[in-house]
Amino acid sequence: MADNDRHVAAGAVAQMEDSNQELHWLDDDAEDDTYENLDANLPNRRGRLPLHSLCATAWYDLQDGRHYGLEFLANYLIAKTNDIDAADANGIRPLHLASMMSEWMVKRLLTAGADPTSVTSEGLTALHLAARAREANIVGLLIDELGKVPGRLQQSLDAPDQTGRSPLFHACRSGRPESVQLLLDAGSNVDLLDQDGLSPFHACAEYEQEQALWEKSLKPDLFVMDLLISQVNRQGWNRVAEGGVMLHDTSRPWTPIYRILMPGLRDYMAVAFEDRDAAQGWPKDYESWRIRNMESEQDSTRLEEILEMLFREHSKRGTDVATLDSHIIACIDRCKAYGSYNSMRCFQSKKLDWNLGLVEKGDHDALLEHDSQVLSYCASNRSLRSHHSSVRYLLRQREYRAIEQLLRTSSITPHDARQILLLFVRYGFGRLLKIMLTELDLFQGKSLESIYDRDMWDPPLVVACQRELPNMDVVGVLVEQNHAEINAQSRTAQCEWQADISRMYSEELIRKVAGKNTALHEAAKGRHWWHIKQALPFLLTAGADRQQVNEEGKTPLDFSLEWQRRYGDEPETFASEARALLQQD
Repeated sequence: MADNDRHVAAGAVAQMEDSNQELHWLDDDAEDDTYENLDANLPNRRGRLPLHSLCATAWYDLQDGRHYGLEFLANYLIAKTNDIDAADANGIRPLHLASMMSEWMVKRLLTAGADPTSVTSEGLTALHLAARAREANIVGLLIDELGKVPGRLQQSLDAPDQTGRSPLFHACRSGRPESVQLLLDAGSNVDLLDQDGLSPFHACAEYEQEQALWEKSLKPDLFVMDLLISQVNRQGWNRVAEGGVMLHDTSRPWTPIYRILMPGLRDYMAVAFEDRDAAQGWPKDYESWRIRNMESEQDSTRLEEILEMLFREHSKRGTDVATLDSHIIACIDRCKAYGSYNSMRCFQSKKLDWNLGLVEKGDHDALLEHDSQVLSYCASNRSLRSHHSSVRYLLRQREYRAIEQLLRTSSITPHDARQILLLFVRYGFGRLLKIMLTELDLFQGKSLESIYDRDMWDPPLVVACQRELPNMDVVGVLVEQNHAEINAQSRTAQCEWQADISRMYSEELIRKVAGKNTALHEAAKGRHWWHIKQALPFLLTAGADRQQVNEEGKTPLDFSLEWQRRYGDEPETFASEARALLQQD
C-alpha cells in the first residue's frame, strides 16, 4: 500500500467520538500504523462501528486519488468487522448509509454478504433510502440483488416503512423518474396506500417540498470537482456527507459538503464574473448564475415523466377514470396548500392530457397564460438573449411546457439547436429530445453527426453514455429513431475538454484520456450500474462494433482492460462485468 493511501486510510476513522459524531480525517502526516490500531468492532456512543462511518463519507465513486485509501480501508474493515449488518442505536446498518452514497460501497457490501432486506428502527430498507437519495443506479443494483432469491424482490418492493410508504413513494417524492421506472419495471404496486390513505400520486405532490431540502446539497460531477479541488479548497471534502437516513430528517446527502465548499465556490465565481459586462447579460454572482443554469443532476429531477408512468401503470391495471380523477384533484388541492404552484400546474396539465373528468376552463386558460408569460420574460431578458440561454433557464425553472412551445414555434439557429440538443442528452430529457428531433428542420433527413463540428462536439450518443444516471430513454430515442450513428467517435484527446465549464470559468480542464471513443468504449468503463445492465446489452444488440478502435488503436475491450491501470483516479466498479459482456459471443 502506498504511503499516501495508508495516510488516507489511517485518518478516515480516527476520532469518531466527538459530540456531533462527524467523521474526522487526520492530516497526511498521520502515523502509518493508525489504521492497524483500530478496533473494527468497537462502537461509538451512537452504536456505530468504523464501517458505519466509512459508509457515510463523500469520496466513493468520485474522481480522486484518495479513493485508493478508502478502498483499502473498506476491504480492511469488512474483513475485520464481525457483523457486517451491525445496527446502530437507530437500527441503521452500514448498507443503509452506503445506499444513499455509493454504488461501489453498496456492491462491495453486498458481495461480502450484507442483507439487502434489513430495516432501520423506522422500517426503512436500503431500497427505501436509495430511492429517497435519488440514487437510481443503486436502486437498480439492489433490485438485481433482491431478485436472486425467489419472492424476496416483491416483498421488498412493497415493504412499508413506519408511515406505510413503500420505496415507490420515496422515489415519486424524490422527482427522480429513472428510479420510478426501475421500481415499476420490477413490479412495484401503484395501488398501495400509506397509513394516511395517500397514494404515490400524493407523494408526487410533495416533490417541491423535497426539492427544497436538496437546494443546499452539493454532489459535484467529475469536471466541477476538478474545478473545486484545483481552484477553491480541498479542505473538508472528506467529511461525513450523510443526510436523510431517518424518516423525518430535513437534511439530505451531501448537505455537509455544501456547507464546507460553497463559500469558496461563491468567492471564486465572484472573481470570475468581476470582469464580465452585466449590461450584456452576464450574471453578477453565483446566485444570479444559479437560477438560469443546470448545475447538477439535482436540477434534472421532475414530475412530468413520473406522473405519466403512474398513469400508464394504472391504465394497465384497469383503474377506473373516477378514481384517477379523484387522486389528481386531491393532489392539485395539496399543491395549492403547499404553495407548490409549479407542481400544481403539472398535475393540471396531466389532467388535461389524460381527459380526466371536468377541467375548469379557467385552469386551462391559466396554464396557457403562464406559459406565455414565461416565454415573454425570456424574450425580453437580455441575459436570455439566445434560445440556448432561454432553454437552460427554463430547464432550471422546470418550465417544460414552455420549452415544448418554444421548440415548436420558434426559429432556432443551428448553433443554438446543437447546444440545446446536447443539453437534453446530457441530463436525460428523452421526451424533449424526441420533440426536438421531430419538430426542427435542422434534424430532418440528416445524421446527427453530420451537423456537429467533430473538433468541438462529441457525438450525442457518446455524450448520452457519459451520464452518471440511467439514460436509456435518451439512448433509445437517438438509436431507434435512426438519428445517431451507433459507432460514431468522440473528439481527439487534443480537442477534449468540458465545453460548458471552459466557457464559464475561462478554464480548459483537460482530461488526459484517449479520444475517438465510441459509445461502446464509454459504457465499457463500467463506472455505473446502468452501463453494464442497460447500455452495453442495448448497444451490442443494436450492432455496435466491438472491434472499433479509438485513436490509440484500442477496442472497447482493450479500453476496459487498461482503464483502471492508466486512469486509476476513478474507482473500477463494474469494469469486470463490462469485460465479461464484451467477451461473450
